[in-house]
Amino acid sequence: MKKRNQTQSIADGLTPLDRLQRSRIQLLIHYPFFGQLAMYLKFIEQASVGTAATDGKNYFYNPKFIDKLSENELNFLTAHEVLHAALGHIWRRETRDRLLFNIAADLVVNAMIKELDEHASFFEMPEGGLYSKDFRDKSVEEVYDMLYNRFGKGKVPANLSSLDNHDAWDEAPTEDNHPSIWNERMIQSAQQCESSLKGGVPGSILRILKNLSEPKKNWRQLLADFVELEVNDYGFMPPDKRLLHADIILPDFSDQEERVRNIVFAVDTSGSISDKEYQMFISEIVGCMAQFEDKMQGTLIYCDDEVKPENIYDLCDVMDSMPRGGGGTDFIPVFDWIENHLTDCVGVVYLTDGLGTFPEEEPPYKVLWVLTRPGEIVVGNKNTVVPFGMTAHLDITSEI
Repeated sequence: MKKRNQTQSIADGLTPLDRLQRSRIQLLIHYPFFGQLAMYLKFIEQASVGTAATDGKNYFYNPKFIDKLSENELNFLTAHEVLHAALGHIWRRETRDRLLFNIAADLVVNAMIKELDEHASFFEMPEGGLYSKDFRDKSVEEVYDMLYNRFGKGKVPANLSSLDNHDAWDEAPTEDNHPSIWNERMIQSAQQCESSLKGGVPGSILRILKNLSEPKKNWRQLLADFVELEVNDYGFMPPDKRLLHADIILPDFSDQEERVRNIVFAVDTSGSISDKEYQMFISEIVGCMAQFEDKMQGTLIYCDDEVKPENIYDLCDVMDSMPRGGGGTDFIPVFDWIENHLTDCVGVVYLTDGLGTFPEEEPPYKVLWVLTRPGEIVVGNKNTVVPFGMTAHLDITSEI
């Protein structure tokens, strides 16, 4: 008989790992949104976590804790860990109080799972979990502020604690567990659930995904000056309808297409840019390309106070790109790079908070500054800081 490497469950003869894997299968069947996302997490037995934990790559578990849970509680726990990763809680604490942020993150994800209360027989919150319907449809930052205003820093009542262990949340994201990757996974999973007519996606998640996948700007209007109208001189699709009655098919000489070529999207990755702004910048770029379908070509550059080769991508690879930075803010390197590498640039779209060093001379191409802090940049209709180009405001007040 094969010897088991994990602790044996007295309750049903299965190891804790067996039970977690079985729970994941049940999620795939009944709640594929959670099940598909759970497949990205590797189960790792680790008694030191006390209960369970995730770092966005692994699902750590204490076998003794797993053995205490019912099947429905296991389902809840897995969904709980998945949401921490999918919502980027692991990387969003920044300088906030650790304990308060941990509690806020649990309140957010538990409220999302509890939103599926019509399926309460499948999900059951383990003992010690925190829940209040007052925290539905709120971001972790918003809940944190509510807790901070109520309790103050380091003054949380002893009966409020996290269901799981968040110690691994201090580690910086890597290429295989970055928030942008989890955003893409959420979108794909929700779309697959919708196409298969299987539900199980909390309404709050759908609202987050709408913010992630739908741009706030009409990019056809914003980039009107960047668009090239190309005439198809002899395109047969569609044919010229004026001569169809005589069985004569001629090309339509008036067919035009809108194209944008050799455009540069520059994304500010300096230390003043929040994770929320990063997510919105990426959403806007993806949304812009969707509006132009496959008729947009160009370059994506991430820049704080310098442009590094590894931070330059083809625009069509935006979903596979990896924002890097965290230094000061200097807009000049992007324009210097264009001058040295692109002779046919039609324009630059720079997504930023606007708090940086601008070039002294206006470039020979069009520039659109998409700003998240217009109050510090624009007064009325007058540009007071941005020395050249057009400006547009990107509202980041809605929670994602």
